[in-house]
Amino acid sequence: MPDKKTDQYKITSEDEFLKFTQSDGHIENISEILVTNITFKGNVEGVSILNVPSIRFSHCAFNGNLEVVRIKTDNMVIDNCIFSGTAYFNGISANSLTLDKCIFSGYSPIIFSSIQVLTIESTFEKLFIGDSDIKTLFFNSNISGQVDIDEGTIETLRFSSTIENSGEVNIKRLRVNHIDFKYFTNHGILNIQTINRREKPDQNLSSSLSLLSADLGSATFLDFDFNSFKEICIESVKISKIGIYGISFPANSKRIFTGDLFEEKGKDASKLYELYNQLHVIMQRQGHRVNELLYYAEFMEWHLKDLWRKKENWPMITSLVLNKVSTNYGQSWLQGAVGTFIIAWAFYFLYTISLPGVNISLDNANWNDTTFFIGEYFNFLNPAHKVDFMKDLPPNWIASIWDFFGRIAVGFMIYQTISAFRRFGIR
Repeated sequence: MPDKKTDQYKITSEDEFLKFTQSDGHIENISEILVTNITFKGNVEGVSILNVPSIRFSHCAFNGNLEVVRIKTDNMVIDNCIFSGTAYFNGISANSLTLDKCIFSGYSPIIFSSIQVLTIESTFEKLFIGDSDIKTLFFNSNISGQVDIDEGTIETLRFSSTIENSGEVNIKRLRVNHIDFKYFTNHGILNIQTINRREKPDQNLSSSLSLLSADLGSATFLDFDFNSFKEICIESVKISKIGIYGISFPANSKRIFTGDLFEEKGKDASKLYELYNQLHVIMQRQGHRVNELLYYAEFMEWHLKDLWRKKENWPMITSLVLNKVSTNYGQSWLQGAVGTFIIAWAFYFLYTISLPGVNISLDNANWNDTTFFIGEYFNFLNPAHKVDFMKDLPPNWIASIWDFFGRIAVGFMIYQTISAFRRFGIR
């Protein structure tokens, strides 16, 4: 029996391990317990190890079921082990738990545990994490089986892996502050449902959703509260095939940034333009007309900012500016209607003062002239009005120029207003 705190207690046989766990797994002056190169032929039940700084299972094979009921340690590592039966990890209290290069052929739940950092770099047939309190959960290896995370509290959930064609990840009813998909690809099934902030939204705590070099494939977000996250960072992300149902992705881009949340973030117009273009396509595919138009407006706004920054494609910039000032990219028919009257009045004023024999002055104003010119203004509002719609006041060449451009401007504004008014019409 070791008598120094730095000593390692090594267990190399099944009988020795069973005797150790039957004594509540507690030995004084042990810095690490190493369980290695053991083939457990039957079920291993009631495993309890307390107050050991480090625990490691290495190159072991469990032919039957494994039941961990209580472990208290700073660091626990399970590497290069094979689990043929069901592995229950209950009641683990640890600063870190790492599952490295293991093969789990059966059902392997991790429940009722309190872990600071849980790192998963193993192959699972079916993994269940439920009702646990985990500060950081990392998935760093490809997922070919099924992973279910149901309920519980997680501070940071991070995927830096690939869900393979046969893989499936279901996350639901989880309280989480940070979700990070970094260097992530989804070829299988990814369902995320009813995710909320770990703390109340009104508390002054950081929260973030980060999508960095990620292809979410055909992931489904159901009642995923995007708005509960204070910051959303995107960089090189593909989301055009995902489904968003219930709570929508924010149309207001104030909380959305580009770049790595933990290194350097900003507002890259070209990347935000691409993000909202993908969201517009998603809503168009789902037939969600309201959100489709909201994302379309943001898509156009960031496209304009991108082109303006690059100082290129001036015809496109002109078109986007006109669409913005007329109806805010089809969002406001009222803006278009008010703008139509203002623009028409401006050109009508320039047209009127250019007419020969017309002298507009408050000193010479009278009721008859005022009502006459106001009435003719409504004729001017019609882009198809006659050239000489003002009888006895034939236009000269200057007035004709203002009339020509006025017809174009008013006609454009009327068209934009009608289009915005009919934006929810059947296409």
